[in-house]
Amino acid sequence: MINIVVVSHSALLARGVEQLARQMMRGDGCKLALAAGVDDEQHPIGTDAVKVMEAIEAVADG
Repeated sequence: MINIVVVSHSALLARGVEQLARQMMRGDGCKLALAAGVDDEQHPIGTDAVKVMEAIEAVADG
């Protein structure tokens, strides 16, 4: 099974990619997780390595 992790500096961009991917998947059981942006309202652009690791673990088979 192929699963997808969307990683982006922009949470807004990642949510758009997630919407598009879900429309294309047609419910085939593919897992999708996001790791985007940082938890800083004044400077939301960036990535968080812990979020990336958690997203990978969330979609990992096994």
